Amino acid sequence: MVNFGLTASLAEIVREAVGEIGQLRSSRHDGEAKAVQMFEYILSDHFISRFKGFAESIAALREHQSKERQWHSEAWSKQTRYYDEMENERREIAARMLAIAETPTKPILKVCGGT
Repeated sequence: MVNFGLTASLAEIVREAVGEIGQLRSSRHDGEAKAVQMFEYILSDHFISRFKGFAESIAALREHQSKERQWHSEAWSKQTRYYDEMENERREIAARMLAIAETPTKPILKVCGGT
């Protein structure tokens, strides 16, 4: 699988190196040798292992962010559900109180009994 983010990063590194190689060739009397060294470094195991480490760090960070995004999404869903439940309870309480307030009361009959 090709990771286009890494492809762009690699292309940027290579582009910078090519520019540096061009400057080395034109700026110094030993520029050609420096350009060859730069090119050899780009092809070296050291560069490849450093770039793989770079790629692995990016992949690990993306995985971490994905898990964190999923965790937040689940937490927000739960919070939304709780808010909805609280709002439903509030509405039920308000409706019951309104019903009590609007229902006419029946007169209370006092039974007088006496001796």
